[in-house]
Amino acid sequence: MSPNMKSIPTSMIVLVCTAVAVMVLAMTTGKAVSGTSMESISPLVKNAEPLNECYQDTENKPRTALAGCLEEKSQVADKEMSATYSQVESELRLIDSAGAHTALTSLAESQRTFVAFRQAECQRISDAAMGGSGAGDFQLACEVRLTRWRTDELKNM
Repeated sequence: MSPNMKSIPTSMIVLVCTAVAVMVLAMTTGKAVSGTSMESISPLVKNAEPLNECYQDTENKPRTALAGCLEEKSQVADKEMSATYSQVESELRLIDSAGAHTALTSLAESQRTFVAFRQAECQRISDAAMGGSGAGDFQLACEVRLTRWRTDELKNM
């Protein structure tokens, strides 16, 4: 075992290898492993929904098309989140209440905090790939998934 591998717990190596194998199987067959919940296997698989969408969208294209697809989904998700945020902010500005200013301040702070969390969490997901060739794809897919989640949260305020 290499000196770098000694610091990585065996359970983490097994988890990542299992997650990657299940994800590859799911992406190539379009089906999850029988009796296995994709969410229960690993954060890599759980965060793969946008990745799966792009695999389907680019299945007969060169591997490099995948990153472009994820980047496009990221831009679309960011634009939708920004538009939704602006709408919520505008609606709060129209409220004639002593608490409106505090609500606007909280909204802005929660957005800044979300962006920082998204960056850190998706970096963690990327790092969990331990330098594998899909690390960047996992990171972009995570960003898309979390941005979509945030947009839904803003819409449901």
